[in-house]
Amino acid sequence: MNLQKKLYPTMTRNNKDELTRACSLDIKNLNENERRISVSFSSEQPYERWFGTEILQHDNDSVDLQRLKEIGVSLFNHNRNYVIGKLENIRLENERCYADIIFDDDEESEKIFKKVKNGSLKGVSVGYRVDRWEDVSVGEKSSNGKFTGPVSIAAKWTPFEVSIVSIPADDSVGVGRQFEDNQQKNISNTQPEKENLMNLKELCRQLGLDYDALIGRGMTSEQIEELTKDLSKKNEPVQAPKKEETNIEAERQEAAKAEKQRTLEITKMCRDFDVNPNEYIEKDSTVEDVRAAVLEKMKAERSPIPAGSGNITVTQDEADKIRNAASDGLMMRAGVRPDKPADGSNDFRGMSLRDLAIDCLLRTGVNNAHRLDAEEVFRRAVTPDSQFTSILSDSVNKSMGKAYATNPTTYRNWVGIGSNSDFKDATHYRISEAGELKRMTQQGEFQFDEMQDTSVKKSLVTYGRKFGFTRQAMINDDLGILTKIPQAYVKAADRGVNKLVYAILGGNPKIYDGPCIISC
Repeated sequence: MNLQKKLYPTMTRNNKDELTRACSLDIKNLNENERRISVSFSSEQPYERWFGTEILQHDNDSVDLQRLKEIGVSLFNHNRNYVIGKLENIRLENERCYADIIFDDDEESEKIFKKVKNGSLKGVSVGYRVDRWEDVSVGEKSSNGKFTGPVSIAAKWTPFEVSIVSIPADDSVGVGRQFEDNQQKNISNTQPEKENLMNLKELCRQLGLDYDALIGRGMTSEQIEELTKDLSKKNEPVQAPKKEETNIEAERQEAAKAEKQRTLEITKMCRDFDVNPNEYIEKDSTVEDVRAAVLEKMKAERSPIPAGSGNITVTQDEADKIRNAASDGLMMRAGVRPDKPADGSNDFRGMSLRDLAIDCLLRTGVNNAHRLDAEEVFRRAVTPDSQFTSILSDSVNKSMGKAYATNPTTYRNWVGIGSNSDFKDATHYRISEAGELKRMTQQGEFQFDEMQDTSVKKSLVTYGRKFGFTRQAMINDDLGILTKIPQAYVKAADRGVNKLVYAILGGNPKIYDGPCIISC
């Protein structure tokens, strides 16, 4: 018997995955008049997933409840087309998340509300996305010192909906549940339960049963355990001799522990270098084998291109194409239509500023950019010579150019516009008008006419203000920093020039040939 047989399905963990957790309902805080139920929808209860034990960290800076407060709703069985109510009083207290579900009064929502009151529906579940993981190895402590490995901690995560569900799972939270002081339920105390679960799965495999399929049919772990006992009695050869039971059980537990640690380390390593771990997990590769394979992959990707390669053709600077397309995409998303959008601009039109910053970092070789939190993403992306900064600058320039073209001023209608090469006084010459033509007689001759030139001095002056973009505005995806703010300064600049021109006119100065501009 191969005790190193994998105990988990081959999958990859991704920060963009939408995950769910279920828990039991406990009808204590129910207000029928307001159709309101108090829900405890998440806690730090360990949860078993294919990659190992998962814990949702509930420190003050770990849970982002903003999205849930702004657009969060309550669903039935996580069906986005089956909205049953709204959420209020969303909060984080005593390492748990709470919310009040206020049921709608339509027919479908009324059915669910009645089933909850009657106790027919006994589950509540939260849908969430993990923004940053912390993987803790065997025997090590988490960064906040609360959890002992092996465990994967959701260090930053965002809930986006709370559902009433048909099948409850985690009984540590639910409707009306209050925080309990007995927090001794930590990773160390749950080890026997996890080992029993792995032993049950291994026994099912020996007996030709699919544990996950039986769970999917509605059977509980206790029912599956009874089934395996009955089958084992009918199939004695499957059981090892009694004198070897202790040794086999110890070997099985040790093998399960080693396999889990191997899978966790391979998954973590491959995730950091954007490599698919499935192949290595399936082939029973060791951690050292995977490390060597990752190094070879990096070496191949970063090796120089041989001289004389005939399959390389440079048509246009790729960075310029991306910058033009991305800046036009941002302009269109902000409601400013470019005269001629660049090719590929629609591909960037749906990106938030954070998505665009991640895309720029990935293009520069930061393979794990999509796993960084928003603060770290913008810290790395906003540098003086980065592509992301170039895109923002191009967007601002285009927005300002658009504003200059559309901003109404009157001075342009009657003044001439020229240029100076530097800030020194420059002399410009003006040729006088041609003399009137003289009528000729039959014996007369043409008289010579001489045009005069006059000079005037011109110089440049500079007016300006400085403005910037805050990190908070970029994290909030506020596109006004790229359009409204620059356009406001363009209008201010044109107003300033307009005032200066009319101030000169109002002062009635002398012009180049002596008289005042306005003379009576």
